[in-house]
Amino acid sequence: HELHVKRVAKIIRDFSRRGDGVTLSMLARRYQSIDSRKRKDIIDTLVDAGQVELSAPELGSGRPAFKYKWISSND
Repeated sequence: HELHVKRVAKIIRDFSRRGDGVTLSMLARRYQSIDSRKRKDIIDTLVDAGQVELSAPELGSGRPAFKYKWISSND
């Protein structure tokens, strides 16, 4: 389980360094080897630990996309 947490955290951290964060669907495409329930559990663990935040979607045309961004100061 710890290995999966580290991999998901690295993906979110890498996308956040680019400045845009990562959507749940982008994360699912990047890390297809675990099922969606485990992936959601890992994200919830990172959010509860204060390492990741869920950002509000930008309103515009189309479906809004929530993005996860890395906020932990201890990379």
